[in-house]
Amino acid sequence: MKLRSHLIALVIAALLPVILFAGVMIYVSYQGQRANVERSMLDTARALSLAVDRELEASIRTLQALGASERLESRDLKRFYEQARRVLKTQQDWTTIVLFDSNERQLLNLLRPFGSPLPTPPAGLGIGNTIKLKRPLVSDLFFGRVARELRIAVTVPVIRNGKVKYVLAAPALPAFLVKLLKEQNVPEDWLTTIIDRNKIIVARTRNLEQFLSKPATPLFPAKSSEAEDAWFRGVPHDGPPVYAGFHRSSLSGWTVELAIPASAIEGSLRRSLLLTGIGGLLLLGVGTGLATVVGRRISRSAAHLSAGAQALGKGDPPRVQPSPIFELDQVAREIEMAAVSRKQMEEKLRRSLERIEALRAIEQAITSSLDLYSVLHVLLEKIELFLPIVTAGTVRLLNRETGRFEFLACRGVDEQEWNADRLGSRSRKIVATKSPLAVLNLDADPLTHNREVFRKYGLVSYLGVPLIAKDEVLGVLSIYTNQEHEFNEEEVEFITTLATQGAIAIHNAQLYEEIKRQAAALEKANADLRRREQVERLLKELSQNIVSLDAASLLDKLTARVREVFEVDVCDVRLLVDGDRWRLGGISGVDSNLFASSRSGAAYGRMRWIIENQKPLIIADSTKEGALPPGDTIRTLGLRGYLGVPLLFRGEVLGVLRALTYQPRNFIQEEVDLLQQLANGAAVALDNARLYDRTKNQALELARVNKIKDEFLSMMSHELRTPLSVVTGYAGLIKDRMLGEINPQQEEALQKVLGRAGERLNMINDLMQTTQLEARAVAVERQRVDVLDLLDGLRSDYDLRLYKKDVSLIWDYPSGPMPITTDGAKLKQILQNLINNAIKFTDKGNVKIAVEVRGQDSRFIEFKVQDTGVGIPKDQQAAIFGKFYQVDSSETRLYGGVGLGLYIVKNFTDLLGGTIEVESEPGEGTTFTVRLPA
Repeated sequence: MKLRSHLIALVIAALLPVILFAGVMIYVSYQGQRANVERSMLDTARALSLAVDRELEASIRTLQALGASERLESRDLKRFYEQARRVLKTQQDWTTIVLFDSNERQLLNLLRPFGSPLPTPPAGLGIGNTIKLKRPLVSDLFFGRVARELRIAVTVPVIRNGKVKYVLAAPALPAFLVKLLKEQNVPEDWLTTIIDRNKIIVARTRNLEQFLSKPATPLFPAKSSEAEDAWFRGVPHDGPPVYAGFHRSSLSGWTVELAIPASAIEGSLRRSLLLTGIGGLLLLGVGTGLATVVGRRISRSAAHLSAGAQALGKGDPPRVQPSPIFELDQVAREIEMAAVSRKQMEEKLRRSLERIEALRAIEQAITSSLDLYSVLHVLLEKIELFLPIVTAGTVRLLNRETGRFEFLACRGVDEQEWNADRLGSRSRKIVATKSPLAVLNLDADPLTHNREVFRKYGLVSYLGVPLIAKDEVLGVLSIYTNQEHEFNEEEVEFITTLATQGAIAIHNAQLYEEIKRQAAALEKANADLRRREQVERLLKELSQNIVSLDAASLLDKLTARVREVFEVDVCDVRLLVDGDRWRLGGISGVDSNLFASSRSGAAYGRMRWIIENQKPLIIADSTKEGALPPGDTIRTLGLRGYLGVPLLFRGEVLGVLRALTYQPRNFIQEEVDLLQQLANGAAVALDNARLYDRTKNQALELARVNKIKDEFLSMMSHELRTPLSVVTGYAGLIKDRMLGEINPQQEEALQKVLGRAGERLNMINDLMQTTQLEARAVAVERQRVDVLDLLDGLRSDYDLRLYKKDVSLIWDYPSGPMPITTDGAKLKQILQNLINNAIKFTDKGNVKIAVEVRGQDSRFIEFKVQDTGVGIPKDQQAAIFGKFYQVDSSETRLYGGVGLGLYIVKNFTDLLGGTIEVESEPGEGTTFTVRLPA
């Protein structure tokens, strides 16, 4: 493509944006006009919708005022009919007024005389929704069954006491909406349409008769269902495409639509675009002619520039003739200067490629190997290739702990001789500043300490750069030349870049070594954790054995699991017997029956050492001199590694747990601690088992003794009761003068005999009942008992005048029946024991027996035995219900008895489902309260 063509294209490129800009501005103006029309249409649609809503709200208010009529309140529908007719005359657009009840039945319709039969309301009127929602509604288009025409209506509920009692409806012809729309001064070429909630046309400013009750255009309902108001382009029923806008009323749910012919808006755009296109073509023609004339002149100068450029491309010196065009003449001079620069750039490019190749080689060495020495060797080698004047190089790392610099790699010098100088003054300065340091002459530099070494190798100039990784200085890269050389910026930058690569290699190597150390530590930690988990599981199993007190199972499991966890060959437990001998408690890894001598023996040697010192014994190799001599089992089996720990419990060694190996084994302290932990758990289990056996034997012995005691008490009670019964029988006969007359002194003596014999008989009965209670052989025989009869019987049994004249017995209980379901014999025994106790411990005063029925929902009977006797101290009241317990248990006590009366009272009360309480103060008497459920 020639230059003229480019100029023509340039003209076109210059004019075309202007033409396009004009077109865009026309389009933007059109869009603005269209936006204005859109806003105008939406505002007009809202205004029309608002006008319709105002008309409907006026109708609603009128109906609400009519609904407040007193005629409706008094159900005087005939007079309400006349009132409604007067209201209808004031409403030009209404066709009638209809009244419905809460069941949607027509009560009156002004189109029919009052009392005429009326049909059911049409479905579209919405009476049911008005009743349900309790608010005014506007209906959709419906067919009136009385008027036989299409109608719309406003329905208003008449609410009394919070309930809808009636519904008033005011139907109207849709034509009044058309009239209302035309009164809003809408332009004549605009089409206005109203559709109801069912998307049916209710009103239309053109051809209403044709489209009334017809569905709206499909696009229109679809758009109106998406938003409350919007703008869109569509095709109506009866015409060309239009731009339409709509607004949906929140009161009625109707939608008002405005439509403008699309040609009215788009025609101006077409005319403007046509004029712009014709003008643009004319401008393009004129511009193309001018570009052709100017292009010929420029082409000649361009041909000369082309020849010079071809020479520059071949590497020849370009010769360009001057041009009358200033810019082309400037280009010619630039081509000549470019030829000179090209030579310089080619040299610089060659050196850059060498740098890139060196960096690539070092990067490849870093990524392909973790051998730090080989990577640094490549680094020093590439430095010499890039700077041939470099004769030596070193890499030294800073040891943070010692503060010294240590050689990592070198080239061109002897490492041992060079490593003698560790002061590194220049290196310290480089580390401190994190910046390169160049020295033109080392011999004259005050920081040089070992000049003889530099002179020996002929080193003159120096460059040191820091090895930095992760913003931390790891060391210093140093290079030396054999002649004075001032390092330029490019060389320093390149060496610094190489040093960065070297620092990455060093950091990676250090990181790799650290990861290896961490991996080894992690592996060791995992192994320790696994071992600890095994030990924890074993300790848990030991705790289960401790609970079960199965010592044999515990030791078998212990030795087997120790072999598994500690990876030893043999494990056994030797238990101490009589302090200086042992017996085999458990063994794993070898059959103990193969060595009869290993089943038991004397505790000596290693075992004796562990027992006496109460701490573990570790022998890495039993065959080494200086170790304690092994026993028969170790010698016979050829075991060498030895670890023994005491089974220690509360300072006592119960035995020794041993872990043995066939090969020498250096047990670490952690293994010793874990094995000692297991041994301590086993010692607890063994001591518990020993204690359990001792307790079990004691329990058996105690049961045997208790059985003998029960048998003895039973036998003695029977043997003592029989003669006492005979004694009391004969004494009673003599006292009652059945065997002849007696004098008063004899009668008094017989009374004392009968009293003391009765006390002894009661004591024997108490012993027999206590024996039965201990043997749990006491049965409760519940039956219906009248407490009144039981108390009357007890009252007749007590005659205190004969042996305690200073004590009176007071009975306080109701005279009516007091039925209770209980064991009558045991209740009588409870009361007898309490009364006998009260009489025994009361020398003067009274004993009161009171009975009362208490409770409403849960009925119970309360028995109280109250005396004025010696009383019971507070600290002994909780113990008086114990077996054989007496407040005064000394040999000089004033009151007899064996201390079983209250024990029997407490147990019988518990058997009968009751409770017993005691209240007492020393010297002021005692009150026992027994409560039994009725």
